[in-house]
Amino acid sequence: MFNSTIKPNRGMVLATSLIILLLITLLATSMFANALTQLQMSNHFQLQAKAKQRAEQAFVEAFHLLKLKVNNSDDLTKESRGYYVNTLALEGINWQDNNQVLSSDSNAKFVIQYSGSAQANSYPFDGEIHHLFNVFIYGSAAKQTEFTSQRFVNIKHKQLTRSITSTTPSTSNLIQDKIEVFYD
Repeated sequence: MFNSTIKPNRGMVLATSLIILLLITLLATSMFANALTQLQMSNHFQLQAKAKQRAEQAFVEAFHLLKLKVNNSDDLTKESRGYYVNTLALEGINWQDNNQVLSSDSNAKFVIQYSGSAQANSYPFDGEIHHLFNVFIYGSAAKQTEFTSQRFVNIKHKQLTRSITSTTPSTSNLIQDKIEVFYD
């Protein structure tokens, strides 16, 4: 009689142990799935930050190129690869076409659009020429982490005139350029 009471209890312990093992397995699987999802999100945010950083480096390169063009008094209305005059929108840029965009050292790409210039005619801004540009930027760290941005740049080019008198009766004017740059 003693043996007959033990057998049903052994089956109950086995069933309870299997149910507990199943619950622990489900809990562990859920924890690993959650950890994997968090790891993928963290990786995605890191790639986005890297793409944005590359785009920012491309903007700095574009900015230096613009300052150089204005300092050298280049013809700002002449279009070239990656530099356009009033004909571009961010949606219309094919970033994969290397004949349309400029590449930066950071493997990002940019396009510059010259929007025109205006001259101030009132004091104290008399003689200032404002050159307006749109800079379109594209950065990518992986196939699905792309960053595009558009920035407006205003380069103020002020011509200062000074008179220099000499011993000869002629007076000459010396033009000196002053470049001030604003962007947002």
